[in-house]
Amino acid sequence: MKKAGSHVQQICRCLSIASSTFYYRVKPKVIDTEQVKLEAAMKQVHFDMDATYGKRGMLTELQSMGFELGIHKVRTSMKRLKLVAKRPKQHHYPTGGKASVIAPNYLNKQFNPEHVNTLWSGDITYIRTQ
Repeated sequence: MKKAGSHVQQICRCLSIASSTFYYRVKPKVIDTEQVKLEAAMKQVHFDMDATYGKRGMLTELQSMGFELGIHKVRTSMKRLKLVAKRPKQHHYPTGGKASVIAPNYLNKQFNPEHVNTLWSGDITYIRTQ
């Protein structure tokens, strides 16, 4: 802006912003190498574990890799990087389908038949198949 012949104060006044805002944004940002390493490790763990780790699993994995951080930092970093853990699907029991056919009750609680070998009953709770 100075090369164009304009003063910073005049331009900032026209835009209704403070001149300190201009100088703050022009100042070069310092890159935190530790934060970059942490984010790269988090993305790698998220990819390696098929996105199943939440904040607690991610914390233990990163601590085993040598990072010194707490659960709050892991949570905020995961939120900033948009890393979301997959939740297991809820188990659904299969439906029974058609109900089994109930055999007719020939005995009708008359356990003493009139003739021998007319009514038979048995228990098939265990039948060896092989």
